[in-house]
Order: sequence, then C-alpha cells, then structure tokens
Amino acid sequence: MIAETWAGDLHAKVATTTAPKTKALVDLDNEFIKVFAATKKEWLAHSEPFIFIMDGKAILHRGGKKEEVTFITPEFDLVKTTDHAMLGVFAVLNRRTDKELDEHTIASLVDLKKAMVKAEPEISTYELPASTLDRQRMILHRGIAFIDSVLAKKKVSAAELKVFCRSMAPAVLANGDDAESFELHNLDAQVMKWKNQMSADEWNRLHVVVADSHMARTDDRYMQYFLFLLKEKEEGKRVIFCENAKGEEDCLKLLTSHITDELASEYFFNDPMRMHRDFLADGATLYLKRHYKYFLVTPKSKAKR
Repeated sequence: MIAETWAGDLHAKVATTTAPKTKALVDLDNEFIKVFAATKKEWLAHSEPFIFIMDGKAILHRGGKKEEVTFITPEFDLVKTTDHAMLGVFAVLNRRTDKELDEHTIASLVDLKKAMVKAEPEISTYELPASTLDRQRMILHRGIAFIDSVLAKKKVSAAELKVFCRSMAPAVLANGDDAESFELHNLDAQVMKWKNQMSADEWNRLHVVVADSHMARTDDRYMQYFLFLLKEKEEGKRVIFCENAKGEEDCLKLLTSHITDELASEYFFNDPMRMHRDFLADGATLYLKRHYKYFLVTPKSKAKR
C-alpha cells in the first residue's frame, strides 16, 4: 500500500524549487563559516585542560603545554598477542572449511605455527602469576595442536573449527579481563597524578576525547572509565568519542565542535545536547509523521516552538 502523500504548500514549493543560491546568499554563508571558524579557535584556546586517549597513549593539554604518556604495558601485549594467535587460526581457516586446503592456506598455517612455537619460551620472562603464564602456554599449545591436526588432514570442517574456537573462548576472555586490569591500572595511576596537579576548577571542566575504532564504541573500556570518573551519564559532553581518528588534529576538531555546539544549544534551545544529535532530526521526524504517518519517533528538543 502506498503511503498517503503530504501535499502541503511547503512541500509543493520545495519540490519545484530549482534555482541555485544567489551570490549574496553564498557570501553570507561564507561569512558565517569564517566567523564561526575563528570563534571555534578562540573557544578552544580557553577549553583546556583536555585529555586525548589514542594509540595506547594519554595526552594532556594544560596551560599551553602538552604531556604524552604511554600506558600500555608489556603484560597487556602478552595476553593480547596470545589471543590474537587464536584469532589468527580462525582468520586463516574461516571460509576455507569443508574442502581441501590450498597451498596458500597451508603455508599461512605453517607460518602461524612457527611464530607461536618461537614465542612460547618468552612467556616465562614475564613476572606474572603462575596461573596467568600457564594460561598463555595452554593457549599456544592448543593452537599448535589444532594446526597440526588440520595440516595432517589438509582439511577442516566448519563444525571442527567452531568447536575449537568455542573451547578457547574461556581462556581468551580471561586474557581480556587481565588485559584491562593491566591497562586501566596504569591509565588510572596517570590520570590521578594529573588530577592532583589540577585545581578543582580545572578538574571540573576537564574534557576527554577517546579515539578508538567504530566496533569498540559500545561499552568502550576508556569510555566506561572516564564516564565513571567524571560522573557523566552519557557520551557527548565532557567525555567524547572520536571514531578512527588519524591524529590529534581530528580529536581537536571534534572537541571544538562539541564545545561550540553545546554552548549554542544552551543559548538557543535550553538543551546543551540538542546539537549533539542531528540539528535537522526534528524536521525529519515531522516530515515522516506527516508524509508517512510515522509516529515511532518524536522530537526531543526542550525549546518551545
């Protein structure tokens, strides 16, 4: 069934409008862009302190100075690497199950096994509880044994691969828990050191930008930590997520946008988070309600219309 069309006057006018913007309108928009860009730089200059979390580093900008600290530990790398070895087994064999393995796949398995055998003796060089070290050895030994069984048959079924992966899941997850214990312990120690150097006013206006991958955004470990630490209920105010940042410049741009948008949202709409979501979101909702009788979403803005 074709939805009933909204045939309001505005819709009719918009649908028939083809004229481009006049030079005066283009000049006005360019003037806004110039003014707003300058304003953003001014606001950013007064927004310190702020912390960027990216690539295993915590970067503090405070008082016109920058301090960069690496908080990833060798212990973190150990448990991460053994987990990655198991993911490597899956990656090589996934989509190559239930058929004879080709030479390229066999060569990849041989190379992965060699790397695992070579790495195993180094586990003993880490000063960790015996149970943690034994888990790393067990992971590698079972991975090597599984590769040997696959190479012997030159074939593996999807069911066999899944059984192997599921059998490794408890150890892989335990490594993940240990990894965060190592990582967040170091990060927390550094952040507390910085906090003790700040005034109460500085701490209360501190912003944090977490740069991480898109897949990690939900319950991102750094987001959990800083949201708890700064007593923030949601992302977007003092704790901001930056997806796939290529460097500090991307974090700076996003932080500046959040700060300026929050100020403008408060002044215009009495809702600091209004421009954190799409400014045109309410208009889209109204259009859908009128055009398609869409009632599942309602505008959230606090501003009176």
